[in-house]
Amino acid sequence: MTKPILDIQGLKTYFFTYNGVVRAVDGIDLTVNRNEVVGIVGETGCGKSVTVRSTMGLVPDPGRIVAGRVLLDGDNLLAKSDTELRQIRGARMSMIFQNPLSSLNPVFTIGNQVGHVISIHQNLNKKEARRRVVDVFDLVRLPDPERLLGKYPHELSGGMLQRVMIAMALSCRPEVLIADEPTTALDVTIQAQILSLMLQLKEETGTAIIMITHDLGVVAETCDRVAVMYAGLIVEQGSTLAIFNEPLHPYTEGLLASLPGHQNAGDELTTIEGLVPDLIHPPTGCRFHPRCPIAQEICEREVPELLEKNDGQAVACHFR
Repeated sequence: MTKPILDIQGLKTYFFTYNGVVRAVDGIDLTVNRNEVVGIVGETGCGKSVTVRSTMGLVPDPGRIVAGRVLLDGDNLLAKSDTELRQIRGARMSMIFQNPLSSLNPVFTIGNQVGHVISIHQNLNKKEARRRVVDVFDLVRLPDPERLLGKYPHELSGGMLQRVMIAMALSCRPEVLIADEPTTALDVTIQAQILSLMLQLKEETGTAIIMITHDLGVVAETCDRVAVMYAGLIVEQGSTLAIFNEPLHPYTEGLLASLPGHQNAGDELTTIEGLVPDLIHPPTGCRFHPRCPIAQEICEREVPELLEKNDGQAVACHFR
């Protein structure tokens, strides 16, 4: 077994609010190998984005990482100072955010903003950085890169802006690329183009990718492995093929059953009954037990461990 490029161990990130402590991420373990795409899926509020922001040291106030280790090629990022983390972000780990318009500065040109990132991390002069921007725009298949250097964000379409964000994230050839809902704001055609582009770039650059999404269709198309999150915990993980063909956790089964196409024409869509729990006062035992169709008394008392059941597939359930 080769050493994973990213190894998250026992990560806990809590938000200390006036109403109480929100246990957004409450002890997860996850590995990402080189040249691999790992998807993290789950309902809104399950902790997906907080998990990846924690690995980058970008947890907003009043959040705080209270336990765990995040090893980037064996180097613990949680032991780094803010200055050291700024040198790692963009250079060794990069992130593509959901909304490119809110991530780009409207008063600076596209070329200026991407060039600034390159200048900081690669110690290039202005002319060299400009040439590198053209190269990376070409890498993400943006048309007429030279002309785009002088354009402002509002002058580009949503699909082109997302390509600019991918170009910025890949400009320093990071070892790990985090994509947080990278296609949410795009139409289906552009979404397919962006996903295809990311997979092509993974093959060309060897970058490992973490794909954060609630869209299981995106997972099926892009990911090698999947981690299913619920209420701040990983409840199942394994290969994409295994998760889709033989899901073990009742929550995973519910997510897959709710996909359109699993019902007869005219039938109502299948849903998971109940609501996502309050993470200030999470349920005792298994956090899914109030919504679980197979829950029994033990589920209310004891937290199930995430144990490997099949080859590489692990589940946290007392009855699976």
